[in-house]
Amino acid sequence: MEALVNWTEIVTPIDTLIDCIRVERNLPDASNFLCGLSRVFGILLAYIFPFIGTFNFINNSIVAVIFLIVLRRENRYYLFLGILAIADIGINFFIGWLWLFPSYGVPFATSGGVYYFILTRSVDTCRFFMFTQTFWCNLRGIVYIVLAFDRLLLMYQPLGQKIPSKYLTLILLIIAFTMSGVISIPITVFYGFKRIQNLIGCWYIDNGRLLSIYQVLLSNSCLLPLTVVSLFDILLLVRIIKWSRSRHKMTDKASTLNMKQISPTITLLVLNAVSFVSSLPSGVTYMMLVCMTNASVEYIRSITFLVYLSLVLIMLQSAFNILLYYIRIEKFRQVLLKSFLCRCIHTRLSSSIRSSTASTNL
Repeated sequence: MEALVNWTEIVTPIDTLIDCIRVERNLPDASNFLCGLSRVFGILLAYIFPFIGTFNFINNSIVAVIFLIVLRRENRYYLFLGILAIADIGINFFIGWLWLFPSYGVPFATSGGVYYFILTRSVDTCRFFMFTQTFWCNLRGIVYIVLAFDRLLLMYQPLGQKIPSKYLTLILLIIAFTMSGVISIPITVFYGFKRIQNLIGCWYIDNGRLLSIYQVLLSNSCLLPLTVVSLFDILLLVRIIKWSRSRHKMTDKASTLNMKQISPTITLLVLNAVSFVSSLPSGVTYMMLVCMTNASVEYIRSITFLVYLSLVLIMLQSAFNILLYYIRIEKFRQVLLKSFLCRCIHTRLSSSIRSSTASTNL
């Protein structure tokens, strides 16, 4: 603590350690609750997040490759699931690996000896990082909306009506990426170095509370987009219920066509529900942090730790999307199993050939 007397940044290398240091020294402002919470936070980011982050990157990379390369010609549903995986990789990389891990995980593991605060390198770095972080979060939320809207369009269109898939896909792609960039601009423009109690932090220069609410609703946990998606889900459920009630009146052909639409719709409903539940803690805690006035330091620090912990929960959830796709999407499962089996067979054959060659040489 003595080494930080002349520290100028609001984030310090001992942010995850200072509460327990105060408890050990019996200081008047010590809090056992904050000590326990900061220790859980530090352990999670230092020792558990590397596995979550690596697991997230590998699984979402597999999903992106299968949907964007192997199954890219199948339909736009797969295309946007692939883009969703790319957005999840971006969130995992920029929020997890570049920000949370070096700023909180590494300092906790090294007792404050090693750290890297990317947000306070420079004003340009602060703004660029916030833009990229916000962009990927926005893209994630918008892709959920596009997927739900596209599924709703297919479910409610008259049977047999043809949608110009190629042009509609292009339009939806342009809308998704453009809106992600546009929504990120206000956050980027108003971010910069701000002095808070004579310490420098990467934060909003003006209109901090209003823009924080804007950020928590549209970015970060994608609370507003996922709420909109929930409304789409209600309409989809209504359609599925109506179809199930009138199924006995349909021809075999019509019933088969409806089943082809309903199966991916159910997959999407499950994906949306799981994503919404995992994102809710981040959105609620961030909103509590933004809306509370004249709060104590203990309250602010505890809610901040909970916000960061809930971001890790979002990354953990997105890492397991591959399991949902494996269970619910037959073509995805076939490609994944085929690739895995081919690799296993190739490895075993190579090993057998090397063993046979070695035996022959002997």
